[in-house]
Amino acid sequence: MALEARSHNLLDDLVRRSRLSQFWATAAISAFLLSLLVLAAYLDGAFSEGFEWPIWRPHLEAPVIIIYTLILHPFLWKLHLKAVEAFRPLSRLDDREFDKVAEEVLTLDRRREWVAIIMGLAFILVLSQPWGWEHSGGWLRVYTIVTAPLMWGLLGWLVYVLVEGTLRLRRLGSNDLDVSIFNSGQLAPVARRSLGLSLVIMGGTTIAVLFAPRDELLSWQSITAYSLMVCVTLLTFFLSMWSVHRAMARVKYRELAMVQERMSAAYHELKQKEVGNEPEGTEALSANLAAWVTCEGWIKQAPEWPFAAGVIRRLAASTLIPGAAYLLKALLGSQGFRLGP
Repeated sequence: MALEARSHNLLDDLVRRSRLSQFWATAAISAFLLSLLVLAAYLDGAFSEGFEWPIWRPHLEAPVIIIYTLILHPFLWKLHLKAVEAFRPLSRLDDREFDKVAEEVLTLDRRREWVAIIMGLAFILVLSQPWGWEHSGGWLRVYTIVTAPLMWGLLGWLVYVLVEGTLRLRRLGSNDLDVSIFNSGQLAPVARRSLGLSLVIMGGTTIAVLFAPRDELLSWQSITAYSLMVCVTLLTFFLSMWSVHRAMARVKYRELAMVQERMSAAYHELKQKEVGNEPEGTEALSANLAAWVTCEGWIKQAPEWPFAAGVIRRLAASTLIPGAAYLLKALLGSQGFRLGP
């Protein structure tokens, strides 16, 4: 029995209440944000100067990251659902019991989601310190003052959803699983989920770096924010992997102990026959012992992590890309460009 492909978080509940599909809700929000930006730019007369990147950059960052998050959220949910489903054939629970546990794993606490949003707002307030801002500026500045907290509230919520989902997924991995030590692909969806989360977070971080001016990149606020996102990436990846690693390691240890016990018994019996000068059956015992020795080598070489080296390389690349973008902008600066008269 497959799990219901319905998300159990605040954002999807709000989308369902709007009676729009995920696609049309995202399209409507995107159109609304960009239309307000165009209206604010028109009221400020920004179009008369063509397209000056330094003018538009600070106002585009928030709506672009909000739209990016809304577009990729369904993708993250599907990865999470597939990771949960990967435990079904390995669990010793029947379908009904597994569905009950999975429902608890997938359903988030609404209060904590709202707390995460408030913490995201508090985070940007502490970093940006708006009480020290200059109060001059037109409609574009008002637009940014409104959309920037929305972006950080959404990011705070997203970080909570990713970390909490990872911690809850560990509950399934901590159970006694019927894992084959020679088939790590059984839990590959968990690795794909972790890698997908990492790529999405680092993609958003890269977008933020590209939109940030050089002077802002070198501030302690930006360094703190980007460092935090890298830490979240690594945390969500290895937290979900650790419980699966422990489950695979337990199975490997158990199988290895059984094989070594059989080896010891076969060796002891073969030794007794040699000491007693009883050649009958020694050839079969020798072959049996050699087979167990071969099995021991196979088990020792069996992986303890549900991913290949390529996954680690992609994870490393996902963390290096925003870092490379950050260094290039910090060293070279932003030249800006102009379109139109």
